[in-house]
Amino acid sequence: MAQTLREALGAKSIPLTQSDSLELIARLFGQRDWNTLAARIQSAGAASDVAAAAPPSDAVRQEIAVATAVLDRYAGYYQLSEQAVLSVTRDGQQLSIQLTGQRAVPFFAESRTEFFAKEVDAQIGLSPAPMARSRR
Repeated sequence: MAQTLREALGAKSIPLTQSDSLELIARLFGQRDWNTLAARIQSAGAASDVAAAAPPSDAVRQEIAVATAVLDRYAGYYQLSEQAVLSVTRDGQQLSIQLTGQRAVPFFAESRTEFFAKEVDAQIGLSPAPMARSRR
């Protein structure tokens, strides 16, 4: 998965290190870092059991309402690598998140800091700390 991500972004002239791509994959599976995801995969027994390490599907996720003022605090551009930027905007009562070169995907709140996508199996935790993002 990490290699596919690197190749896809590389084709769009967005370099991504192997380490950065592994960390992004871990976050897509709801883990804080690659080491945590790798440990979960290993404890599941085999690489073919990656589904066991995957986060719960959106069928069991509970969308909650979060004040638009809270959502607005997450809006901005998050630098993931030298040429990969995660753009976060508020779109009504949810966030719209877009990685450089990819289409925007709506994310819905399951808490004030945790969000999930319904279109794809992805979730993200955000922090409104000013030093964690930059505004354009």
